[in-house]
Amino acid sequence: MKVLSIELSDRSIRASFKENDIEKVVDEHFTDRQEHRIKEQLRDFFEKTGLKSAHFDEHLVSWSAQKSTLIPSNVFTESTPSDLYRLCFGKPSESETIDYNRIPEHGIVNLFDLPSWVKSFFVLNFPRSIIQHEGSHVLRGILSQNAFRLKANLMIYPGYFLLTLVKENKLLFYSQFDQQSPEDIIYHTFFVLQQKELMDEQIRIEVCNGVGNERSICDEVIDNMNKISSLHASTIAYSGDLIQKSILLCV
Repeated sequence: MKVLSIELSDRSIRASFKENDIEKVVDEHFTDRQEHRIKEQLRDFFEKTGLKSAHFDEHLVSWSAQKSTLIPSNVFTESTPSDLYRLCFGKPSESETIDYNRIPEHGIVNLFDLPSWVKSFFVLNFPRSIIQHEGSHVLRGILSQNAFRLKANLMIYPGYFLLTLVKENKLLFYSQFDQQSPEDIIYHTFFVLQQKELMDEQIRIEVCNGVGNERSICDEVIDNMNKISSLHASTIAYSGDLIQKSILLCV
């Protein structure tokens, strides 16, 4: 099966696929973030990369955005997506639509906003596309691995990052934080570990580069964390293919 994995935000796109058993990645930053211009840039991207005319059995789209929250399934069924979204984030803008992904194996629902241009572009150009929030993919990915020992995953994007904590094959924490520097990322990560009373435990920390982010920021976070003597980390490492592997779990 030939699969095109697409990581998408309102800033960038990154597409991954296999050709002759070789993993290929192509990406592009948007120079104009107006909705109609993003769609034009997307059309240009798929044309010039040849991905528009290439045959793929599946098109999997991973949407990256900061507004995402997890709701217990039993709470979700007792309310409406719009009411729950307003409770967490306020009223959505006219260009936002409210969407959600069920993750039944863990009894949770990921509630998020999805700009209308995302659906309209992929419905017209790749009608069978499966569009889900990147947080949903990440959760499936980290919980499908050996998640018995304490592990933190830091998914870094321009302006924010997603922090997840898992232990004993259970999700302990999932939230996004604003960030303008590696120091912000380290501060929020340590604060959560302290609040969860996990600072004295051995922990594996994996840092991943979200779409549109500079790899150098991940490297700086890793280097600075390695210098902190109070952190009981067994490993602090870069996880470059976590998102791509996690997206494929939807196939």
